[in-house]
Amino acid sequence: MNIPKRVVLRFSVQYEREEASINEQFFALHGPEPPNEDFFSHLMAPNESSKMHIVLDFYCKSHPTIDNSMILYEVFKVKKNGNLYVPISPRSSS
Repeated sequence: MNIPKRVVLRFSVQYEREEASINEQFFALHGPEPPNEDFFSHLMAPNESSKMHIVLDFYCKSHPTIDNSMILYEVFKVKKNGNLYVPISPRSSS
């Protein structure tokens, strides 16, 4: 059974138009996309900050009624290294 989880990718607003590239690199480094596209990507605009977030919800189609406050999550800071986006430093929820 696939357990729902959430991944937050935090990055500078200067890369706001590169959501697809950031997501692709995340999946390349941390495993393939869930089967049947069972995830949803949300781009979160900055709130008086120089940082933006992409929130990836995994297995949201398989578990549409889950309480979002109960989902485990990891936070990655995204840095640009040449042409490559590298998610680093995962922080997990408890």
